Amino acid sequence: MAGAPGARPVVREGLYDAAAVEKLRAEFQAAQPYPHAKIEDLCDPDHLRGVREEIITSLSATFKETDIYKVFQTGDLANMSRLDEASLAKLPKLDELRRVVYGEAFRGFVQEVTGCGELTDRVDLSCNIHAQGCHLLCHDDVIGTRRVSFIIYLTDPDDPFTPEDGGGLELYPLEGGAADMGIPAVYPSKVVVPKWNQVCFFNVLPGKSFHAVQEVFTGEGPRPPPPRSPPRPQPPPGPRAPPRPPRPAPQRSPGWRCRAGTTARRPPRGASGPPSRSCTSAPRPRGTGPCPPCPCPRPRPPAPRA
Repeated sequence: MAGAPGARPVVREGLYDAAAVEKLRAEFQAAQPYPHAKIEDLCDPDHLRGVREEIITSLSATFKETDIYKVFQTGDLANMSRLDEASLAKLPKLDELRRVVYGEAFRGFVQEVTGCGELTDRVDLSCNIHAQGCHLLCHDDVIGTRRVSFIIYLTDPDDPFTPEDGGGLELYPLEGGAADMGIPAVYPSKVVVPKWNQVCFFNVLPGKSFHAVQEVFTGEGPRPPPPRSPPRPQPPPGPRAPPRPPRPAPQRSPGWRCRAGTTARRPPRGASGPPSRSCTSAPRPRGTGPCPPCPCPRPRPPAPRA
């Protein structure tokens, strides 16, 4: 696993020793609710700190939410080989870790521990950032030809996670035992608390390898902060349009006028025809004030009937 001559190895010394592999394989097969294992101090601490810093400062993550998960996720790190030299120069430690995970030695180590059979060099590898409220609901991870699932934890090494923070890996047994294949229990039988420089892995078993990631409960927990989207560009300030002119006052239509020139009242709504009275008073020119009261007698209202 060495890089440049004289460089420290990415994974810790002794990880591939035969005795260590045999012990880990026994623990893997005996684990419940289904075979799994976790390894602490997987990588060189200084190298992994550099990996974490590169992810925070040089990678961007996209917020994703479906019916089973809510998470910030980067693109597939398999595409790092297609980056230009300037972009790849910002991620040297992450690229070296990626090459280790994709390498034959690490794949052979996983094959011996899990007994999963031969693994190809096709590895799905991305960075998931779990902020407050992020989670992953129960599922068995059966996707295509996937054989093994793994998580390398890059939590804050100086501020460890606690069970109260959430974000743990939940492993679920089957409801009613092995007879009820494909039905996970309501509650997990084991929870792996996230820990810096720890890897957890298990065989992907259809209808059996049910697991979930707890919701992250705290907003102050030790994890990389979710990336913020850049602010939307605002149009440059310019001259504003002149204010609209005030609307003219509505003009009232002239009333009905009797023969003498004074204004008579309109008939009630629904009635038709001219006003029910006439006037003989002298007309007054407009703008000189109201007309005198009309001397015409007003019609009497009809007497109510008995």
